[in-house]
Amino acid sequence: MRVIFAGTPSTAASALRGLSAASIDIALVITRPDAPTGRKQVLTESPVAVTARELGLKVLKTSALTCEENDFVAQVNADIGVVVAYGSFLSEETLGLLPKGWVNLHFSLLPKYRGAAPVQHALMNGEKETGISVFQIDSSMDGGEIYLQVPTVIEPLETAGRLLERLTSLGVSALVQVLPQIVSGILQGKAQDDSEKTFASKISRLQARINWSKSGKEIESLICAMNPEPMAWTDVNGTSLRIISAVQAESENQEIAVAGRVTVADGAVFVECGAGSRLKILEVQPAGKNVMSAMDWIRGFKAPHGLGFE
Repeated sequence: MRVIFAGTPSTAASALRGLSAASIDIALVITRPDAPTGRKQVLTESPVAVTARELGLKVLKTSALTCEENDFVAQVNADIGVVVAYGSFLSEETLGLLPKGWVNLHFSLLPKYRGAAPVQHALMNGEKETGISVFQIDSSMDGGEIYLQVPTVIEPLETAGRLLERLTSLGVSALVQVLPQIVSGILQGKAQDDSEKTFASKISRLQARINWSKSGKEIESLICAMNPEPMAWTDVNGTSLRIISAVQAESENQEIAVAGRVTVADGAVFVECGAGSRLKILEVQPAGKNVMSAMDWIRGFKAPHGLGFE
């Protein structure tokens, strides 16, 4: 069984390493071209390109599979393609190049959360369970037939980064299990129920801004969903402040709550939220500085009385 792997970010690199460790014959790795990163915009290889080079695998860097790239792919004589967060759609011509087509590892229990950011949307929405889906890629948006799904419980205060790590591990195990069955024709896909589909669009920085009029639980979920990127944030005295971690706290209900008002009690920093709730802030990151505890930040901030998040 010869496999072509297509992916770009660190999550895909972990999947590639896992498949290689399971002795999957990876004939070609496709990833997006080098891109400028960091403040200095240094041209940098994708994590998948770096991992493929370390593993001694053949790499094709392209942002789209056009006629020339398709000819190259066809010459590899692979049986099936595996896509994990490649970042580009595959054309009908590309999908027809391999005898068993292309499968995708998606980080949700389809048809829920089709799209670019299923993990973040699941956390934002306070889901208790999510999982992975291995499905056949067709011309639709994550709507192909499903070969295997593996559910998992979302842990309390689990961030998107941590959950994605766990889902990637589950996904690699699922791929190792089903790829030989798909290639041999033993395993057949099952159609999705489109009536139950939901979508998870790419997250913008604006969506990561905290609305303090929401409940403490909703804000807690948002902070977990935005970690490690783009990170939940708020404004304080005209400057941006990232909220790295926080947990819903009991409200004392001693007076009328003012959403966004910051208080310090028992050596901890609290923020009043909507619905009579409040949040205990654990870690923050001021603009241009390192992550620090909320108490260290507020000690150094020298805030005036009545400090509030905007």
